[in-house]
Amino acid sequence: MRNTISLLLGIAVVFSMAVGAAEAQGKIKVKETIAGSVVPLFADLDGDGNEGDLGLCAGKGTLGVYTCTTVTDFDRAGAQLDTANCPGVHVVELPVAPGGSHVQMFRNGDLLYWVQDDSVVNYACLDLVTNSWTMINHYSYAGGTGRFEDATGSATMELTGQALSVDYAGNNVQHGTSGTVTGTIYLAK
Repeated sequence: MRNTISLLLGIAVVFSMAVGAAEAQGKIKVKETIAGSVVPLFADLDGDGNEGDLGLCAGKGTLGVYTCTTVTDFDRAGAQLDTANCPGVHVVELPVAPGGSHVQMFRNGDLLYWVQDDSVVNYACLDLVTNSWTMINHYSYAGGTGRFEDATGSATMELTGQALSVDYAGNNVQHGTSGTVTGTIYLAK
């Protein structure tokens, strides 16, 4: 009888440890570094007559090593000088227009899809003197392939950037950028 009770207790402990491990595997705190360049997209995502931007990037972190692409557009009509988010007499706050997205591709080919979370304020601060900028953008994970199929959660991307080249009319056409991503992802598998 004593052996049976010990056996049942042992099975219960192992089962509860397995359930706890499975729950812990499903939820991952995300912390990543990211760097790349941003170029004009030549597509108007929000219909304001201004083109969006395409980011080409790479990074590494808790989910692994990856390459990535980002599509973003700005609400240039909503630009304001010297705001609470972007203080400074020569600093412009550019609201990020709805509809942005991000895709990460990991070494094994798995893809992780992000969609911009338009329920919160996403913005960039552009310094008109130095042509440098910072950006905070919020995303929701929207599934993917492989281990990221049906993944959910959220992430915040914080970037800094610098204009690197301009076209004949003085428009910035390429920016270098780097930053961090933090968040939580819930894996379904």
